[in-house]
Amino acid sequence: MKKQPLISVIVASYNYAKYIKETLDSLIRQTNKSFEVIVVDDGSRDQSLPIIEEYANRFKNIKLYTHPSNQNRGLAETVKLGIEKSNGEYIAFCESDDYWTNNHIEYLQNTIQQNPLANFIVNGIKVINLSNNPEYDSYIEFSSSFLKKHSGSNIFPYLDSNYIPTFSAVCVKKK
Repeated sequence: MKKQPLISVIVASYNYAKYIKETLDSLIRQTNKSFEVIVVDDGSRDQSLPIIEEYANRFKNIKLYTHPSNQNRGLAETVKLGIEKSNGEYIAFCESDDYWTNNHIEYLQNTIQQNPLANFIVNGIKVINLSNNPEYDSYIEFSSSFLKKHSGSNIFPYLDSNYIPTFSAVCVKKK
């Protein structure tokens, strides 16, 4: 009987050929290899699909899914399909223009082991390219600082504001 992964990583992709290689490379470089990657392409019209297919063919823990007839169905339907296809007890998200440090899965697994009742895990982020929009850049810096400060603690009392700037900072229990 095949052991189910603790963590499934969902990568929603739509026309991200420019970034998807770096994203997938960051996932295959993880120090802990016991996880699955569910890439859902949302009807890309660039070269994303052939790139993702190459990774899915080379790495057994990467699975590629598309909507029927390779339609563009939007982010909500794309994430929903990824969740339906996932086998992990926890779902982590990595946006297709983001990448993770090599020990991110290890960090998530350790956090889950130390907090077995956790249903929602967030982590800090580092923005490589700021937008040159001072309001947005300030928000990113503030939210990153908030997430780092509250790492490993219950942030629900603070969720009256949006402190989570990217799906890539989120891991949730699937149920």
